[in-house]
Amino acid sequence: MDNKIKIGLFGIGLDTYWAQFDGLLDKLVSFQVRINDRLEQFDTEVVDAGMVDNPDKAIAAARLFQKSGADMILLNISTYALSHNVLPLIQRISCPVVILNLQPSEAIDYERFNAMGDRGKMTGEWLSYCQSCVTPELASVFNRAGIKYNLITGYLDEESVWDEIKEWIDACSVLKVMNNNRVGVMGHYYNGMLDVYSDITLLAAAFGSHFELMEFGVLKNLFEKVTSDEISIKLKQFNDWFNVSDECSEADLVNSARCSVALDKLVQRYKLGSLAYYYEGQDDADYEKIVTTLIPGMTLLTGQNVPVTLLSVCQGGDGKITLLTAEGESVEGPTLQIGNTNSRYKFSLSARDFINRWSEAGPSHHCSIGKGNKSSVIKKLAELLGIEYIRIC
Repeated sequence: MDNKIKIGLFGIGLDTYWAQFDGLLDKLVSFQVRINDRLEQFDTEVVDAGMVDNPDKAIAAARLFQKSGADMILLNISTYALSHNVLPLIQRISCPVVILNLQPSEAIDYERFNAMGDRGKMTGEWLSYCQSCVTPELASVFNRAGIKYNLITGYLDEESVWDEIKEWIDACSVLKVMNNNRVGVMGHYYNGMLDVYSDITLLAAAFGSHFELMEFGVLKNLFEKVTSDEISIKLKQFNDWFNVSDECSEADLVNSARCSVALDKLVQRYKLGSLAYYYEGQDDADYEKIVTTLIPGMTLLTGQNVPVTLLSVCQGGDGKITLLTAEGESVEGPTLQIGNTNSRYKFSLSARDFINRWSEAGPSHHCSIGKGNKSSVIKKLAELLGIEYIRIC
């Protein structure tokens, strides 16, 4: 699927201003063009409905966004506008709404402003800085109407503003992926590992994902049909991606390559975006051959954006889903050479406090580790999903 985010953008103003204040509308439209251009730099598709300055235009903009399939709406406060010019639009859409309360520059140049000498021109200039006048009005109306929204306040070229807008776009992108994700669940849970047992119905409801429950025999069938040419190509990929240890026997490498090819075909057949698995078997050499060679193929899938694990997704005693994160630093130092991947991490709190706080949040003992400062994006994702978010550090 195309994961590019489609953003519905519109500005708000008051149509009675345009005849009163010469050049005001053109100036406000030019600001919105700058917003549009900046959004497109984030590899988004922008559907710009222009200036919404009366209720009829609000209805028309809502229809445009519905027809285009907008994933996210950015409401640009251009100047003061009546809330009844906005409410009909927002009531007709079902995607996330972010309000941009962005004045043109960091501050009004009072000396230049007061030197204009013409109160009409001065008022028109002031109206181009009047974004915060309507912000509480919109918030009040949206609150009473039960409409969810998020607010960004700052000025047009402020980098922290665009960092936050980018985070909302990233969160919306993850939401779109999750809503269209097909999760493969192959095999069964590890017997007795109660913390990882989860409610698939609840996860489907929370993330909008489709869950495909599969027998391990499906992978076995694909495994048995892998050709020698496919194995050769996969072995080359192993050498390109991994530092292959001399300890690995040729037989194990060939079986791992065969299993990896079968996993690729499994993902293609079921159009999977992620995959969870476990299988134990009972004195079955054919299944054992597959189960013990899964990890290289699974690692390649993760590298191709088909993971097994998402953050730490917690399910509490009340049945609610929570996203749990912590940010730290991966540091140099010795690691255990036991075959399993392991690293050294330093957090902003002590190891004792980290373990206590992380454990008390109620995760399973499995979680995933990602690169980059993503907690702020994950918090926004939780807001979009309507679920709880906990950050340990």
